[in-house]
Amino acid sequence: MKSNRLNFQRSLDIEERSALEEVLVNPDYSKRKTLIAFIIQNIVTGIDNLEIAKRAVKQFNFSESKDPISTTRSKVIHIIHDLNSSLSVSEILDKRGKGNLELKKWSDERISTSLTKLHHEAQENFTYTAVKLSDKSLISVIEKRGSFQDRLINIGINPRVHLEDIVWGDIEESKVLLKEFLEDIIRRCGIEQLNSHSMETSQSAILGISDNYHADFDECKKYGCIRRVSGGAIKIKIEKIFVDYKTGICKLLNISKYTYEQKIERKRNFIGVDEYLDVLRGYLKSAGEDWTVSEFHNNHPVTHHGLHNNKHELKFINQCNGDVMAAAFGQILLELSGEDQKDFIIRRLPKIVRSIEFKRMTNPQARLEGYEFQKLFLKMLVSDDVGLRVGVDFEYEKQIDPDACRHLGHKKTCKSDFKFENFIIDTKRSVTSSERIYDQTQRYLDHTDHLIHVTLNQKYKEEKRNNKKLTTLTVFEFIERSHEYIGTSISEDWLSIFEDYAKDSSKRIKKTQ
Repeated sequence: MKSNRLNFQRSLDIEERSALEEVLVNPDYSKRKTLIAFIIQNIVTGIDNLEIAKRAVKQFNFSESKDPISTTRSKVIHIIHDLNSSLSVSEILDKRGKGNLELKKWSDERISTSLTKLHHEAQENFTYTAVKLSDKSLISVIEKRGSFQDRLINIGINPRVHLEDIVWGDIEESKVLLKEFLEDIIRRCGIEQLNSHSMETSQSAILGISDNYHADFDECKKYGCIRRVSGGAIKIKIEKIFVDYKTGICKLLNISKYTYEQKIERKRNFIGVDEYLDVLRGYLKSAGEDWTVSEFHNNHPVTHHGLHNNKHELKFINQCNGDVMAAAFGQILLELSGEDQKDFIIRRLPKIVRSIEFKRMTNPQARLEGYEFQKLFLKMLVSDDVGLRVGVDFEYEKQIDPDACRHLGHKKTCKSDFKFENFIIDTKRSVTSSERIYDQTQRYLDHTDHLIHVTLNQKYKEEKRNNKKLTTLTVFEFIERSHEYIGTSISEDWLSIFEDYAKDSSKRIKKTQ
């Protein structure tokens, strides 16, 4: 191997020598900065660059490298060029000395472990860019051996959630994906939210919240990863394929243009509040006591919006602090009761306002917040300080026993939030007294001797149902009693985390009302 001599053409000043000494006085041979300082020190003494490379390889552990001397000699030459171009020692150390030396080979196992660890730390914020910023060498070796997307699939991470660019595929594949996005928005928010203005300004599809979305991706299933796709991006893609947004919606959802105009891009009807109250009366009569604001909105969106647009005509809008549904419901009950209006306002209206708050808790945003509450509870259980493991200490979002459900005559297959050996935990922001919740509770108690409802605001209560124990408590009480339930004490730091979540989620729900 022939020596490639390149002369160092200047001397170091006092400040530069101090910068070298600062690194080399207590050298950390795992740091790239130490290697760069070592090379500069040898360059200054006039040693041949090949000899410098040999000394560096002897001093630092490059045993895993294929050709460490050639690689290091090239680095020596680059550093001499830097010095001769008037870069200071400090500037060179900053430029070439960042990070640790890569002394180990990247085995497939090491790549998988590193990605899994980063996914655990970042969860929903786990992306290509996040990985690259965290570990450039990891991204480099992944791309040399294949694709980032394939590597994610191999370790159980869902690329559709974590790739920054949406993988649209060809036109037919794009249509399938667009239909999925539209159906998600309809399911959560109603078909009327597909109007152009809402899509451009506020709407988004959420990937990862539907059943079995992460069925083939255990890592994402463990943390419940989600990804939002903006309504604006969806609208642009529809217009690119179909030219016209309205035409695209009609074809993707298989609806007529008349249906589009009636249900999505509705024109405001200038009618009085009495007509809207008539529709609400009819709905209340047919729906019974279990009616909810969300269901009324889904069945009668035009009426719901009409009441809001004409709220100034409602008798109790001021006494209900602007709550349109409470004012409308109160007005109907006043007419049915025949009571004196002043007595009604004092005795019954406050209860009506509270009851509407209760019935509003099943709106789409509240359901989404319920899922977020469940995810935050999971994050707490698997955090480093608690240390529980999914699939080992408990099962997460898993069907309990389909055969047992059929034998017990359950109409639905039971899937619990958190199934431990001796009890089931069901997380709910609030446990209502609806028939649906009662049925779900009874079904869960068929599978366990102890069901625990963990909520945000319903305080500790124990009751017996057919010799089974039903416990309801707040998440704050669960944290304080955690050693009793899961055998380990949860840090009080989680109390403030859930307090912040409770405040923020309430604000998000109120914005959708």
